[in-house]
Amino acid sequence: MADFITGLRYALSGFSLIGRPGIRVFVLIPLLINTILFALAIYYGTTLFNQTLQQLTHQWAWLEWLTWLLWPIFLVLMLGFIFFCFTLFANLFASPFNGRLAASVEESLTGVKPATSSPATGIFAEFLKGLRSEAIKMRYFLLRGLPLSILFVVPVIQLIAPLLWFIYAVWMIALEYLEIPLSNQGLLFPQVCSLAGANRMKVLGLGTGILVLTLIPGVNMLVMPVAVSAATKMAVVELTASAKN
Repeated sequence: MADFITGLRYALSGFSLIGRPGIRVFVLIPLLINTILFALAIYYGTTLFNQTLQQLTHQWAWLEWLTWLLWPIFLVLMLGFIFFCFTLFANLFASPFNGRLAASVEESLTGVKPATSSPATGIFAEFLKGLRSEAIKMRYFLLRGLPLSILFVVPVIQLIAPLLWFIYAVWMIALEYLEIPLSNQGLLFPQVCSLAGANRMKVLGLGTGILVLTLIPGVNMLVMPVAVSAATKMAVVELTASAKN
């Protein structure tokens, strides 16, 4: 249990790391891009909704009394879209920056730049590297996730299937972020899984902490850089250190 709590603490430690000099830029750029996109989406959505209401009330004047009810519903839906879909878009636009963010966090923690990280690598090359990495992780996820899905229809065992899926989900979340700094050190995904397996409870704690942060409105806007930073700290302090011993 102590190891699990240690993993939770790593997840929270990401907040203090993203404000360090040399790291902030890799947090602010994708955050700024996503904020601009969402501001445009809110403006366009609000304008379109208002025009639609005006057209409806012009054609059917008796609907005008519903305006006071429809606007709050629209605003609630819009806020839900912003808070709970932000992470999805952040993953898309921030992915080229995550490897560099992890390298900067590692350099800040150790004073040594990862040997395989190259600041000259282009954004497009980083994007392609991310796509290849995601394909490998998706294969890993499907090969284990599909058999787990069968448990939901197996009598008796189906009672614990949700718990097993939760454990597997937080495991995959942790691997998703741990792979970023460890790949900077030249490790392949199977090696990442091996290191994570040797520190299983800490990794599960990290994944659980990241999942909880993702579910908190407002906080989830920063969960991507926080998770990358937290995973990098765990990779440096726990995983690679344990591999050397």
